[in-house]
Amino acid sequence: MLTTRHVLRASRRYLSTTTSIPTPTPHTSTSPTTPKKLRIVVAVGGNALQRRGERLTIENQLKAAAEMAPTLAKLINTHQHEVVLTHGNGPQVGELALERSAATFDVLGAESMGQIGYVLAQAMSCVGVTTVPILTQVVVDPYSEAFKDPSKFVGPVYGAMEAQAL
Repeated sequence: MLTTRHVLRASRRYLSTTTSIPTPTPHTSTSPTTPKKLRIVVAVGGNALQRRGERLTIENQLKAAAEMAPTLAKLINTHQHEVVLTHGNGPQVGELALERSAATFDVLGAESMGQIGYVLAQAMSCVGVTTVPILTQVVVDPYSEAFKDPSKFVGPVYGAMEAQAL
């Protein structure tokens, strides 16, 4: 279960490791007694939409998103903070790649972003929050140090017996 504490910790961790999104900035207050509002970035990993042991289906992703939506809604409705919700998509891209081997990863990435944006928007609308999913495109430096020792999986991870069977 995603709690407000987890959301805030995850957003602080994400903000401290990214340079493209500024740290939370208090909005200008018209009154000295009005609490300052924050813009909070919440990063949801692609695995957060898939429960251990469950298949990666839209139905299961909707269920997982519905579980986190009330916590996010509380940040928005109760505390009046602005929330930017971003997500990972490794498992989703991997699943799509297994289904469509001819598709390129940029297309699969865009398709998974659309699916996840839809899933999160549906979950948030069920708790009374209007959202606007936005697809983005990322330019990656082909000479990045991260390519020398990749550590992030795309798609399913197989144990020795499963890998041998494949």
